[in-house]
Amino acid sequence: MATLRRNFLEAMLLSPTGKTTRIEQRHYQVIERFLSPGDRIAWQRPWGVIHTAIVLCIDEDRGRLCVYERSKDEDSKCLEVTINIITLEKQWGQLYRCDDDAEQMPLSKKLRIMLDKFGEKGYNLFGKNCQHLVAECTRHEGKESFQTKWFAVNMTIHAIKSFGKSITSEIVEAFFGGAERIGVVTVVAIQIIFFLIEFYAACERLKTGDISWKHFAELVIRHFSMAFFSCIGSALGGSLVGFLLPKVILWVVLSVFGALIADYLLDCFGTDNQYLRYLGWMAGGIVGFVCGCISPDWVIEILLACMFGFAGLFVGHTFGYSASWLFNRSGADSRIVNELSDLKTGDHITKYEWFLHPHCHAIFVKAMPNGTEMKIIKNTYRRGVIEEIVPFTERSVYRYEYQPSECHDSDQTVRNARSKLGEDHYNWFTYNCKTFAKECKCRNNDETDSRAPPQQEMDWDQQFEEMIAEPGLPEEKVEQLSRRFTKMMRKLNCFAI
Repeated sequence: MATLRRNFLEAMLLSPTGKTTRIEQRHYQVIERFLSPGDRIAWQRPWGVIHTAIVLCIDEDRGRLCVYERSKDEDSKCLEVTINIITLEKQWGQLYRCDDDAEQMPLSKKLRIMLDKFGEKGYNLFGKNCQHLVAECTRHEGKESFQTKWFAVNMTIHAIKSFGKSITSEIVEAFFGGAERIGVVTVVAIQIIFFLIEFYAACERLKTGDISWKHFAELVIRHFSMAFFSCIGSALGGSLVGFLLPKVILWVVLSVFGALIADYLLDCFGTDNQYLRYLGWMAGGIVGFVCGCISPDWVIEILLACMFGFAGLFVGHTFGYSASWLFNRSGADSRIVNELSDLKTGDHITKYEWFLHPHCHAIFVKAMPNGTEMKIIKNTYRRGVIEEIVPFTERSVYRYEYQPSECHDSDQTVRNARSKLGEDHYNWFTYNCKTFAKECKCRNNDETDSRAPPQQEMDWDQQFEEMIAEPGLPEEKVEQLSRRFTKMMRKLNCFAI
């Protein structure tokens, strides 16, 4: 039941699922600190699409990645499972690293699945998109797409909104009149209920440490904007404005939707015949077109409300994405700490103090042997800079996340804090607890940047040897995998040049 509840709450949010690390553009210069071969990454595009891929190689000096993805191949120009070289600065959207692969697959097993899928052509929104591919290659749960789940949940929400608007309008019209106004009120009320569920889902992910404060703020801003524009779309779609539009627009939308469903069903049956696929698209499109032509007015009203409301989601996402980018463009990020053992010496933390001081900033020194207390150094109003032992309370402590080149190492941070013990220069505005913690943790602009040592390159040949050493693997399969591995290595060698 707990897993079902978690899956439902995650499906309410248009965001990569599980624990994620937010990688900002300023981190691209030291991207090797954040990514390594085999990592699963996701871009949240401004227009409401999430693209996922697997990292194969990293070129930090030129800001490039070599990724395994379902995308347009640079050579064949068709949609297939391929390896592409991308420049980070040219990518649209917020980049995340997905850290929720608790039962991490061995890289050799990942490589086996990746080679099996390499070169597979085709794309389908419901059953064969980039998220299905990456989940199948990296996770034990198998093939899944969190964006497809979100799409299904929101189609249901819009059906409920549109049907509820139509029903309440008819009931009120029959008894009191003024149906249009009550219909809009119904749409707004239902949308508020579902937005509160989305807000609760975002809070749950924040509490469990899956997302940081900045990610949480982005989710809330985006989903509020999506709810607002979706309300407008649903209200307009079912009103006279919707009926003034040519019905041919609705017919075209239903035809495309029917073709997508037909394509998904053909994938489920494993059909590779291209002509049969064309016939399936035509049949699905015709069925959708006919449904649009023969539908009565009340059905058309509901369909228009759904269509406009869903379009409002993507308009709202674009607007909310821009607003959240302005809100989160500066400052350090923070994430909740669920276990005392997760803290490291020199961490900049905040803890709940009391009602008028909910965020007390401090430098973490060490965990005490009893496992329930911690030693910290902080700047206080009454006693100045002190070192004290305080209890650790689960889900009330947050750790700030800095770019490594921005901060001192752990020992130096503690030395900086201890060198100020006894000072009593507290000022609410210029030298408070937050100012003190940042001063101890962060480097000055004129200090030398310490770059991480270069990562050791992945030995793909060794991984391939481990993969084909699997007992019982047929010789024909080994030859097929070997051919695909050779093609893959040609792409990786081009990346290294």
